[in-house]
Amino acid sequence: AAATALAAEPDAAARSPAGRPPVQWQTRALRGIGYALVELGRLEDARATYRRALDLDPNDASARKELEYVNGRLGGAAP
Repeated sequence: AAATALAAEPDAAARSPAGRPPVQWQTRALRGIGYALVELGRLEDARATYRRALDLDPNDASARKELEYVNGRLGGAAP
């Protein structure tokens, strides 16, 4: 049965026990969303998205750097 599940979903073995993608994948996706939000001028939403990425992985240097950029664009405000 396990082999059938792996054949149906090749990356199933890389998933966490709860069935969610690994944290690195989640934070990478959130950084991509944050970037798109910045490009759309939705800086408050981008800030919330980068914070969510940092909640998942406080050591994510890229998310921290992007959050600092957004905070700078918002006038340094970091509520």
